[in-house]
Amino acid sequence: ILQVVEANRHLLGPNDDYFAYQVISRGVSDPARRMGVDSRGGGGHATVAISCEPLAFQSYAKFYITGARAITPATRRTPPQCLSPKGKISNKMNHIICMYESHAIDPESFALMLDLDGNVTESHGANFLFVSGGVIKVPNRRNVLPGTTMQALLDLATNIGIPIEENDYTPFDVYQGEEAFLTTGSFTLLPIVSLNGVPIGKGVPGPVAHRLISSFSDLVGLDIVEQALSHIPAEERRALQKGAVPSTP
Repeated sequence: ILQVVEANRHLLGPNDDYFAYQVISRGVSDPARRMGVDSRGGGGHATVAISCEPLAFQSYAKFYITGARAITPATRRTPPQCLSPKGKISNKMNHIICMYESHAIDPESFALMLDLDGNVTESHGANFLFVSGGVIKVPNRRNVLPGTTMQALLDLATNIGIPIEENDYTPFDVYQGEEAFLTTGSFTLLPIVSLNGVPIGKGVPGPVAHRLISSFSDLVGLDIVEQALSHIPAEERRALQKGAVPSTP
């Protein structure tokens, strides 16, 4: 991975960054074995592909200031009884459908999927956390893919004294919360200020989100918000920081 990134480093501009992808398949299978007793296939050699792609900072930078919006689509998260969410697989059709359902309502929204019992799980490409009573609430990890970024942020929260609880939570619990945010490798932490049109807390990014973003920036030695905002036009940035751009459609 480091070799691939280094080979492409010269293509990066000021404040640019790469998202590194690793795709691993079981390799080429032997058709003659498909009807036989040996179903292992692949000849014992996996196919590994590594690539890097520039982060699209301009697609989400403003949400550090305004906060983003989330919607619960009709399509549910695949239950763990059918397929373990712990595997980071490329076949995530239900996540893609959820994203399109959410975008059909609000093109800039993020989908927040529910499980079969109506509890919140995760977004189409990120983990979801919210804050209630000053406690970070973690949706039951039985139903989600626990991301490394989420775990890093939870570790930071513990270090700075923010309590954490994990349980089953409904959208109503989120409505009653003070803050919410998404976590993933690209934007690290993105504040969510409304769910299904209902403001969360004061409807703006809150203090817990700011503390975690600041702590993560210290951890990696880079102001991740400043890096993202440097990719949007100066006039738009000034308008955002003055509150000229509303957080609702």
